[in-house]
Amino acid sequence: MIIVKNKKIIIGILVVATILVSGLWILIDQIYQQVQEGVIATKTTDLKEACLNATIRGIELDIEKHQKWLEMGTEPREEIESRLNKLRAELEKYKGAQLQDYEIPEKREVIGWVNQPCTENTILQIENMTKSGPFYHIVGIKGEDYTVIKPKTKYRMTIYLVYPRYYPFSSYYIYIDSWEQIPSTIIEISKEEALKLANQALEKECNLNFSQIERIKWTEGPDIENLKKEICQTIDKYSENEIWRGKISLNENIEIIALVGIYGKFVCLYGLDKRAVPGIISVDKACEQEGRVTVTTDKTEYEQGEMVKITVKSDSGEVCYSEYRGSDCWKLPFGVEKFIEDERRWKNIRIGKSVMCPQWMAPPATKCSPSPVIFMWDQQEMNDGQVPPGKYRIKFRRVYSNEFTIKEKVTCDWCGRTCVRYPINKGDCEKAGGIFLKQCACPEVVPPEDLICVEENGKCVQKSKVEGGPPISGGPCSYDEFRGKCKITSIFNENKIRFEFTPTEPLNLENIGWVQNKEDITNREYEEYAGYLGLKCLDKYPITEEDLERCGIKENAVFDCEIELITKGTCTPIVFKFYE
Repeated sequence: MIIVKNKKIIIGILVVATILVSGLWILIDQIYQQVQEGVIATKTTDLKEACLNATIRGIELDIEKHQKWLEMGTEPREEIESRLNKLRAELEKYKGAQLQDYEIPEKREVIGWVNQPCTENTILQIENMTKSGPFYHIVGIKGEDYTVIKPKTKYRMTIYLVYPRYYPFSSYYIYIDSWEQIPSTIIEISKEEALKLANQALEKECNLNFSQIERIKWTEGPDIENLKKEICQTIDKYSENEIWRGKISLNENIEIIALVGIYGKFVCLYGLDKRAVPGIISVDKACEQEGRVTVTTDKTEYEQGEMVKITVKSDSGEVCYSEYRGSDCWKLPFGVEKFIEDERRWKNIRIGKSVMCPQWMAPPATKCSPSPVIFMWDQQEMNDGQVPPGKYRIKFRRVYSNEFTIKEKVTCDWCGRTCVRYPINKGDCEKAGGIFLKQCACPEVVPPEDLICVEENGKCVQKSKVEGGPPISGGPCSYDEFRGKCKITSIFNENKIRFEFTPTEPLNLENIGWVQNKEDITNREYEEYAGYLGLKCLDKYPITEEDLERCGIKENAVFDCEIELITKGTCTPIVFKFYE
């Protein structure tokens, strides 16, 4: 009986223990589920916050881009201002958004990489990306350390499309939430990169550009063996692989070809003469086969600002060259070199214009025109205005022109009764009896009526009117005034500016006998020192770049202005006044 009773007790204890363990397990499971839900909720909250911050940063970048366009005078202005106002409204909306109301944006799984050190707004390259996109600009990454994404390294990524980026093609600002490096393989270069490498080589040799490049596969043969021996020794390891090839015809017999390795590690440039077998020649010989080229300028001495006329002739009957012209970016078909006296060497100077050259812009196309071909150079250096005085020469391909000199432009006028050079320095001002503070205040005396102030051999001299020369100063004088708009086209050479005048009222020229028609006034570019335009914000000397910026004097800026045209006397015939 005792044994039976003990068995019942043991069974009861086991039952109670089982119930307790089951309850404890259920409790642990419930706690685990609650913890997991908390972790998921925290991750969701963190992701929302990161995507929202990235959205705000993307909108700010688009705002900065639109503001820059407006500052540059890009058209259509009304459309840009409209988009800018919408972006500002969007920015305020997202800055005031609550996390619980913010919806996580579209997620995409991609294989991506960057071609340069990763920073904010770097473009993420993805597999199967085309010229039309989609383009992904990175504005956020988990951990906020962009450098974890290494250049030329592929990753499996989870990205979120936080905000559409304004661009002609599909483009987004993105947030990278996760990334896993794919075992390293060498990334093949794109068509655009291959074309860029080929053009860098060709432009250096012949000042030409390929417009197209294609993928080809080598097949072994005597021509390839000849190419390896003669010119492209490094091509051997690529003989079984696809490569890029660019091709351009100089004339009916000569072609230039570039071979670019699929990984961009080699570029081979050579010529092909169809009149011979196998016809493979070096690229310098190919360029020379176009015919003997001569380059000349129309003069050997020029005043500053004067157009330089360049004539290129070829014995072959045609001249081939590359040129691109756009609104904000252009490349000229020739180069310019300046002789540096102190170093006794020629130095290349940048010409053309490059304010905003899109990376996706096609390379300059090669043109062939009947010989001779005429080019013009306006003495402007890229983004720096008028080149300084000195000795210059033109370079077309490998051929140089005659040397020519650009002389400093000298402006002479009266200061009281003294003929001086403008802008007036302190010494000349005081010598003329004036007072020099921020600028020269000349004596209020009339210059001699029988004399004129002219430039002669780089100096300002007074001469008798009988000796000839245009009388440019003297009084008393009277003017007719006309209101209009003055648009600044360039700033150069110690705060000198060039600008165009457009009248906003009819030009009544009845009293102005020296002007034949109004186009003589409107269809031209004017040049003046910024300090002589009557702006109160420039009432000090010397004038600095900060002063110009403070006054809003920059390229493409438009001012209300007034042109004064002389009707009586022998003073300066045209005077401008700018209004702030």
